[in-house]
Amino acid sequence: MKGKLWLIVSALVLLTILASACAPKPAATPEEAEAPSVAGKVIPVDQWPDITDLAGMEIIIAEDNAWPPFAYIDSETGEATGFDYEFFEELCKRANCKPVFKYFPWDGIFEAAVAGEWDITFWGITMTLERSKMIDYSDPILEYGMIILVRKDGPHFKDPDELMNSDAQLGATMGGTEALASVKIVGQDRVTMFEADDMPIVALIAGDVDAVVYDETAAMGVLMEHGDKLEISGRVNTGMFSALPMPPGSPIQVAVNAAINEMWADGTMDRLMKKWFPALGHE
Repeated sequence: MKGKLWLIVSALVLLTILASACAPKPAATPEEAEAPSVAGKVIPVDQWPDITDLAGMEIIIAEDNAWPPFAYIDSETGEATGFDYEFFEELCKRANCKPVFKYFPWDGIFEAAVAGEWDITFWGITMTLERSKMIDYSDPILEYGMIILVRKDGPHFKDPDELMNSDAQLGATMGGTEALASVKIVGQDRVTMFEADDMPIVALIAGDVDAVVYDETAAMGVLMEHGDKLEISGRVNTGMFSALPMPPGSPIQVAVNAAINEMWADGTMDRLMKKWFPALGHE
């Protein structure tokens, strides 16, 4: 009798163990879930995903200081300055964050975002489908137009049709949206590609190319430096926009968009546009 009772008890214990093993595990509590982080700091679970207050955290802002008027080194003071610096200071006042500007070269900038090496940037970067496969964006900041830069003493072209119907040779930086636009207008054979961002402008001044299709906002920086030699002869409508790139799944995206909307509403964006991009009709 004792032997049978022992077998029954053993069987019941075994069934209990098997049932426990097969039962679904309870869902992880919010505290156990993987929390997003910014610049290596974990965001408290009660603040994500829809946070608009970043609780004073540091955000790493990628800049190369070679793209006036967005970010560049002032030749007189030797200090970094530009739209990006003033813009992110204002943004962080509203999102309650601390901007930390860090140098990153343009080459590999999006790969660095995917690797989590920086949190946000601007540079007037254009929103494209290809880039959106790698990164996230804020709400649009600027409508992205392009202009046709020429030498003052060289041939002039008022629009893409005049460029297309001429024998003009264009210069462009490989991989940029300007290169895509240039090839679309005149064809690959009439576009000289350069690796460095400044080389199309150098080639234009030297007379090696006849025109450069260039980002309208960045052209303001070029004319600041070379306005005695170059000028705008026409415009190219693109229907594109620039926005703030962020790593995919960025936990600061909501806070950034809220701050941008507030800056438009209180007039801060208009003030910055008038200061840094007067030629875009904000005077």
